[in-house]
This record gives sequence, structure tokens and C-alpha cells, in this order.
Amino acid sequence: MRFARAVAFFSGVTAIGLLLTACASQPDRPLTAGPPSSLFSSLINACMPSIPGVGSMGLGTGGSIQDRWLDVVINGHDWHVRATVDHRVSIEPGGLDQIAPTDPPAALPSPDDPEVVKAVQVAEPLEDCISQYRFVNDPPLPTSRAGLLHLYEYDVTVLWPCLKAHGAVVGQPPDRSQFTSVDKALNVSPYSPARPLTRKSFAVLANASRYCPAVPAYLVGDR
Repeated sequence: MRFARAVAFFSGVTAIGLLLTACASQPDRPLTAGPPSSLFSSLINACMPSIPGVGSMGLGTGGSIQDRWLDVVINGHDWHVRATVDHRVSIEPGGLDQIAPTDPPAALPSPDDPEVVKAVQVAEPLEDCISQYRFVNDPPLPTSRAGLLHLYEYDVTVLWPCLKAHGAVVGQPPDRSQFTSVDKALNVSPYSPARPLTRKSFAVLANASRYCPAVPAYLVGDR
């Protein structure tokens, strides 16, 4: 019995030691190809041009990483402006509620229509700003109680120091009480979509995120 307890004790010490060893090191090369997709809405807000009336427009995005587009829709109209990553801009049928043609198809306005011009003034610089980045899927957070505890330890000892070392301003690390559920852990993530960012601070955080993943490899798949 004493031997079994000793083995269990030293196994626990070894596990903690391995965790601390992993936490002590910070990568000197990128671990991901781009920022996590959870930051995409923050980038939209950061890239939004300062144009009068932009609040009356709706935005939509779609496509693949290689063939993405951005739609700018003005409320009350049955057409939208689409900008693509290869700098093509087009006027297409479909209004705010559903990007799809009406039946019969509505007549499209001319390119020099004042509201088309306004939509293009939003679509072009916004897509130019967004197209600088290639997002990657967010890794799932651990859901077990032990996994959330390890995620908290990773955040405090690795993630926050790593982000700060790469110039990101992320404030103070979270406390243990914020890791009692996945939802709470998501809310305090430095990559939360609710984080307000400027273009400059987004660029810094996006670069840092390639070195500082939200979930370490040893916790991916911990359900």
C-alpha cells in the first residue's frame, strides 16, 4: 500500500514537472499559419473605414481562405456590393436579409449611383485590410475539470507572458475562478471576439497569436 501511494505521488510530481517544463519554454518560431478565426469580427471592426452613413449598412463575408469575399449591403435595397480578395468589385442582386436574387430579378443600379459609390467606399478598403490575414480554425478548449485547470495554468504561466513578450497588450491574466466552465474560459481568452482592437493592436496580437496558441498541443482533444 505504501509503495502504491509512493508511485502515485511521484507520478503526480512527474506530471506537474512536465507541465511546468512545457510552461517554461516559449516558441521562437510560429506555431500556426495565422490568427485564430475568433478574432475575425474584431478585425472587421478595426478595419471599418470612417465614412458617414456606414452604420446603415450590413456586412457579410463568405468563401474559402483562397476565394473569400465581403458583401456590403445598404438597408432597404435589394442589391449589394461584393468585394473579393483579388480586388474585384461587383454589384449583385440580393438585399440585407438574404444575399439572393428576387423573382423576378430587380434592376441593378448603375456604378455611379451615390449609394453604390458609398458601398464601394466601404467594401474596397475593408477587404484590402482583411485580406492581409489568413485565419485558422480555433482549437477546441478542454471540457474536463482537470483540462480547464491545466488551461488556466497554461494561460497564466505561458500564454500571457508569451503574448507580452511579442508586444501584445492583454492586461492581467485571468484568475482560477474564470475556468470553471468552457464558456467562462472563452470569455477571458485574449482572442475573444469581444476584445476591442485598433488596426495597430490587431496586427500586433495577430502576429503574437502565431507564437502563442490559445490551447497548447497537449490539451487539444481533452474532452
